[in-house]
Amino acid sequence: MQRWLPAAACVLFLGYVVGLWLGRLPYPFDLEWMEGGMLAHAWRMRHGQPVYVRPNADFVPYIYPPGYSAIVAALGTLVGISPPVGRLVSIVGTLLASAAAAFVVHHRRPTDRLAALFAGVAFLGTWVHAGAFYDIVRPDGMMLGLLGWSVALVVTGVRGGPAADGLLLAAAALTKHNALAFAPALALCATWRGGWRAGATFLASALLPVAALTGLLQLRSSGLFLTYLLEVPASHGRAWSRAWPDTPRELGTPLAVPLAVICGWQLVRAITQQRSFPAWATAGLPVLTGMLAAWWGTYVPPAAGSGVYNVPAAVAFFALGAIPVAEVLLRVGQRDDRLAGRPVERRSLAQAWVLGLTGLAVCTAMRMHDGGFVNVHAPMFWLIAVGAGLLLAELRESSRGRWLAAGAVGAHLFWAVGMIEPTRLLPNEADLAMGDRFVRACREVDGPVLSPFAAWIPVYAGRPPSLHYQAIWDLQGRRNPLHDDADQAMRKAIRERRWSLVLGGNQPIGYGLPDHYRSEPPLLDAKKPALRPKTGWQARPTRLMYPGR
Repeated sequence: MQRWLPAAACVLFLGYVVGLWLGRLPYPFDLEWMEGGMLAHAWRMRHGQPVYVRPNADFVPYIYPPGYSAIVAALGTLVGISPPVGRLVSIVGTLLASAAAAFVVHHRRPTDRLAALFAGVAFLGTWVHAGAFYDIVRPDGMMLGLLGWSVALVVTGVRGGPAADGLLLAAAALTKHNALAFAPALALCATWRGGWRAGATFLASALLPVAALTGLLQLRSSGLFLTYLLEVPASHGRAWSRAWPDTPRELGTPLAVPLAVICGWQLVRAITQQRSFPAWATAGLPVLTGMLAAWWGTYVPPAAGSGVYNVPAAVAFFALGAIPVAEVLLRVGQRDDRLAGRPVERRSLAQAWVLGLTGLAVCTAMRMHDGGFVNVHAPMFWLIAVGAGLLLAELRESSRGRWLAAGAVGAHLFWAVGMIEPTRLLPNEADLAMGDRFVRACREVDGPVLSPFAAWIPVYAGRPPSLHYQAIWDLQGRRNPLHDDADQAMRKAIRERRWSLVLGGNQPIGYGLPDHYRSEPPLLDAKKPALRPKTGWQARPTRLMYPGR
């Protein structure tokens, strides 16, 4: 029972999540409010228009590289550009990331298929806590698939070699450039496995394509490419509370059981793999520091409705306090054992440490960014899932451990299922009806349409996609290098009443819009959920605005 029942539960959970994704796939409007703007990038590529342009009333790009949009545009030549096409790319990428997690565990423990399956499923179980971004029109899913396989092939040392592994990382970075932060850590891992030539080959294969394409895009955009990718985000503020306590809370809530497995294994390892310190010390001190960290992190509970919970979050805080201390005690104890001539088990966890610390630093830094959402935790979710899968395989080597592993799998899946609310995540008939109402309004006018909160709606009326408000928001603030360009372009367009129709929303966009456009009575009560995004910022169109006062 402890073999087939956990495996069956994992397969059922996989089917449940994929079934929800397929239920969301054909929805023609935004599951997340930036989806339409992401499709607009692919639309411009498909029509031969530049992406990284100076801010204007027709288009302002997001602060992402072009990789994901280029794939959607290429597929668009075959089947047309649409939300389902963009979502399908993300779903395939996410499933590839899940497969990469399972591959790492299977390579290390080829006889334990349950542990490999659990690693892949545990990652997919973080879907909601990564903002439900794994299946939407955003670059995250594709980036995770490429990054996951780059990490998997580097740490296992199989398949295409360091050159192919580096190219995978380059592709991930050209999809979402924060993936490049893993280059130093992966180069170190490649060096440890294959020597300095392997590390240098990996680094060259990762960095040279990125540098070449960056140079080309810089040249073609008159220097605006890196302005959007680096200078614009650098001008944004920082929210330090998102580093502590928010990041441990957001990591612990979906992965409390995997983190408990990792933490428990580290404590047992510190006790049993050195003989210089007594068990009470190597267990007591990490437990004490873990309890202090958990107390500090959970003393002020998270806000109601935040999606994070104190009890599972306490596991993450405990792990942050206990694991490093246990590792230090283990290393010092083993050093003393060697000096005393006692045998020491040689087992390097350098790859795990360098990748784990890199992942934690990357997700924390990006979460602190003003505008950073919980989707930035996805690479760290992946790393934790892989670590838990590897340790689950070790736990299952004994008969007692197999029962403990079965309990851990069951507890985690039970919690993961409980965190998913299908009624909140799946669109319904009211969403479709309201979206169609705005499409009809677009068809009733002859000129251009501004739909800043749902940029793809005008396309259904035969118009180009709209400028998206997120891109304009990114340029706000006097420190922003493109603030004045965006401000002048928007104010001029509104003053000249460039658009025949504006789909006003439940959020003001400013720039003097109410002075030059009259607002009709709302089509949609702000309290009603119709057409509301299923994740992320809850901005949506609610009213029609026409030129005049």
